[in-house]
Amino acid sequence: PLEALAAGCCWSAQVRDRTRVRRDLWDRAEEDTLTGLFLRTMRARLSAAGPEERETLELAVRFGLAALEHGEDCRP
Repeated sequence: PLEALAAGCCWSAQVRDRTRVRRDLWDRAEEDTLTGLFLRTMRARLSAAGPEERETLELAVRFGLAALEHGEDCRP
């Protein structure tokens, strides 16, 4: 359907679906891995953080997980 819409104005169009299934950010926290250690440490920091710091820390967890998993940002 999207390719058909673009066909009238483009010589060639290709659509790639790169969506991913949303997962719980903390699913891997209990693993005995670097990722698990990172998540446990960040969860402890979040528990001690004030409301003004929580959003920044949650974003740091998302970017940290993406870096550890060699992926993209996993924003909701």
